[in-house]
Amino acid sequence: MDELKPCITVSEWYAGRFDCSCVYEMQIKLLNSQRSPLEEFQQQESMHAGENTEWRKISNTFKNYKNGVRYLLFCHGGVDSQFWAGHYGSKMTGARVELSLPPRS
Repeated sequence: MDELKPCITVSEWYAGRFDCSCVYEMQIKLLNSQRSPLEEFQQQESMHAGENTEWRKISNTFKNYKNGVRYLLFCHGGVDSQFWAGHYGSKMTGARVELSLPPRS
C-alpha cells in the first residue's frame, strides 16, 4: 500500500422512501495499523417523503493518502424521521470498495 498507493474508491447506491422522510449517511476511514484514522470521508443527506426516491450513486476516491494505511472502515446507515419500529429509513445497495493500481511506468 505504501509503495504502490492504489486509488481507493468506495461507492454505493442509495434512495429515499416514498412514505416517510429519512436520512442517509456514509462514513469511510482509512486506518493505520493501530486503527487510528489517517483519512476520512463523510456524507449525510436528509430526504423528504416522496422526494429522492430514485436510486443515486455516491462515490469517493482517496488519492495521495498518507503512508501507513492498513485498514478501511466502511459505515453506512439510515433512519426514518418518524422512528418507526423495524428496518425503515433510507435504502442502500451495491456497496463497493475498489483498489486501482497506477499504470506501469
